[in-house]
Amino acid sequence: MTKEEAEIFKNSKELKEKILKSYEMMLNFYGIKLNKENLELSRNEDWILHYENLEHHPHNFLRITRILKCLGFLGLKEHKKPFLKFVGDEIFTKFELTSCKQSFVNFWIPTLETEQDMIEIVEYIRKIQRK
Repeated sequence: MTKEEAEIFKNSKELKEKILKSYEMMLNFYGIKLNKENLELSRNEDWILHYENLEHHPHNFLRITRILKCLGFLGLKEHKKPFLKFVGDEIFTKFELTSCKQSFVNFWIPTLETEQDMIEIVEYIRKIQRK
């Protein structure tokens, strides 16, 4: 996708809604539910089956990296930190999705646009680990 095409997405409410619908579908596939009001994420009803699938099929980790990059490229970067906070909590405090840990640290956090955002997520993870 070119920068010009990305700008079309960024400026189109309809296209952004379609991207968000796709994002919600992928989250559901991974066992995660999106609250559209506050962008917070939670486990969906059958999360255990989806988490098991994600744990045993690490090829999905690259897909998640692409999803996060796409959200930023298409003007929906505000969805990245809620995703990272949710998954970080799952990995580091609930000890679920532990096979994602390396991708989380090496690939998902670096999709954030600013160094300050990356620092914020790292500090969040450190804080929840101390609880």
